[in-house]
Order: sequence, then structure tokens, then C-alpha cells
Amino acid sequence: MGSATSPQSSSTYSPCGGRPAPRSHSSRRASPWYPERTAIVFGDDRITCRALDAAADRVANLLVSRGIQPGDNVALSCPDLPHFTSVYFGILKAGSAVVPLNVLLKAREVAYHLTDSDAMAYFAFEGTAELPIGQTAWGDSRPPRAAASSS
Repeated sequence: MGSATSPQSSSTYSPCGGRPAPRSHSSRRASPWYPERTAIVFGDDRITCRALDAAADRVANLLVSRGIQPGDNVALSCPDLPHFTSVYFGILKAGSAVVPLNVLLKAREVAYHLTDSDAMAYFAFEGTAELPIGQTAWGDSRPPRAAASSS
């Protein structure tokens, strides 16, 4: 079985089953694909397998378009929100490894983990006043281009 070179290849990972899993998951039997089943319940919101799969495809395609290769590490800081699941599965669909980071880490700690893990990309939830993950994550290590685009 060859490795996936693109999230659109036939060996992509699906969070709701029914499609071949990546090589690391090949020992599990693929479950049937039920696109209209509920994958995530968040308050009154219900997200179907189809919607979750589509969101994960968008994340995977973004990563591939930015040069992320299968086997690269991609960091993720996000509280327990539906976005976490979409990004998590999108990273897997791109053939990359997820490096989950605690949402309470300070900028210095985030920088350490990004360097230590050799993360090639980093997703950080924008945050709220109570939990400013996005602002904390960038800290003083924010690239000049990113700082200019958010002003």
C-alpha cells in the first residue's frame, strides 16, 4: 500500500469511516460510511460526518498547499470545540502527525514545544478574553509577516 501524497488520494483518512485509513491505522477494519450520521454534538449544534469530513478536507488541502508533506509534524492548540476535531483529522488526512499542545501554555512554552517537535505548521485557536490562546501562542516569536497581516 503506497503512502498518500495528497489529501484527495484514495488512501486518505476519514473521521467517520468508510474510506481507507492511513498505513498506521491499517490494522483496523474500515467502518461503513454514514455521511448523514451525527459526528459531533456541541450544545444545540449537530455536525454530520459529511460536514466533518469536508472540513477536514479543507484543512488537509490547506496544509498541502502550504508545502506540508506526509510525515511532517503539525502542532495544534485548541480547546474542546468542533474546530479541534476538524483540524485534527485534517492534519491526519494530509499524512502528517498531530502535535497537540495544551491551551494553557505560555508563549515561551509553546515556542519550546514547536522547536522540540520540529513542527512545520501550527494551528492555534484565536481564543477569548479569558483564554487568549492565539495571542499567547504567538507571544514575541510572531513572524513579521503574520504580525503585519493581523494589524
